[in-house]
Formats: sequence, structure tokens, C-alpha cells
Amino acid sequence: MSYCHMFYGVDLDRLKAVFGSRDKRFLANVLQAQSQALRDNDDFFENIGAPGELPSSEVALGAIVAGAISHGKAAAPVYGYVLKILCEHLGEMIDGDVAAVRDHPYRSQLIASGPPLPIPCTGEDFPEIGHLSLADIPAEIQRIDAAPRRATRNFSLTLLSWLTKGVLGRQMSNEEASEDMDAYREVLKEALEQGVSIVSFRH
Repeated sequence: MSYCHMFYGVDLDRLKAVFGSRDKRFLANVLQAQSQALRDNDDFFENIGAPGELPSSEVALGAIVAGAISHGKAAAPVYGYVLKILCEHLGEMIDGDVAAVRDHPYRSQLIASGPPLPIPCTGEDFPEIGHLSLADIPAEIQRIDAAPRRATRNFSLTLLSWLTKGVLGRQMSNEEASEDMDAYREVLKEALEQGVSIVSFRH
């Protein structure tokens, strides 16, 4: 399975205002409008972790709205996907075939930023989450334009690929990296044209 980014154009201030808003009407609206997505999320995590270790999607969403999260890092994936459902509810997806911004040859703010809400996050669990405010997007485009058109190499993955004769540890070629950078740049341009911030989920 290949991982890729899913980008949502959102009003970042509105999204951040959800955390701790205690808005029961908003919570009820999301629970109704996104009921299938929340059920699908619960089904996905049903057999992951010890019984009772992970909160349900409804509990995680309620904790975000209440601004009172008591779950630890083990619950990070559940909260990550609930945040994605919130972005689907408040924003719109921006299409873009982008595999891995973390493999681009520049210091991406998207990768460094993490989730836009203070939810449990390890930085390692899927989905990988990052965000850019509308004001941050031009600088990210400048980073892309100033970067060399070559892939970033990870020594551990290079060694793994050599040991497994390419079965594991595959990395982008320079051509693939260049194409990925162009695709990401198009996503950012679209966000600028729409006047929205970006929240990214890679899984």
C-alpha cells in the first residue's frame, strides 16, 4: 500500500475555535452529519489496542469540543482521524497526488507543524498530520522553488533497500521527487486562490 497526502482547505481560525468551545449544538451537528464516517472510524479501530484503551470517535470528538482531553498518546491515531472528519465537515478537499512532502529536499513547515489542535500526537502514528495557515503558504511555495530537484535520501532506508534487494526501503527517484514537489506546489496555489489554510493527513 502506498501512502499519500489528503489536503483539506479550511478556515483555520474556525477549526481552532472548535477546541474548548463547548458548543453542544455544533457537536450534535457533526455527530449527525458525519455519523457514517465516525462509525467507519470506530470499525477501523475496533480490534486495535487493548479493550477500552482507545476512545470511541464520539468520545474523542466530544473531548475536542470540551477542550478536555484525558487520553494519552496511545489514542493519537483515533484523534487524528477524528480531526480529519472535522476538516471534512468544516472544509473541502483539495485534490493533489502528493506522496510524501517529508521526502522533499527542503525544510517544509507543513511537516514541522503537526496538528492544528492540541490533540494527542506522537509524530509517528498515522495519519501524519501537518498544517499551514493561509499566511504561511507563500513561504512554503518559496521553499519549493528554491530547492534542488532531487530526492532526500534516508541512510536507514538506503541500507534496508540494499539488504532486501529493493523489496523494502524504496525511496523516491529524483524525477519522482520533482513531480511530487510540483504536485504539492499546485495544491498550495489552489489554497491561495481559494483563500484557505491547509490541513494535511498522510496515510
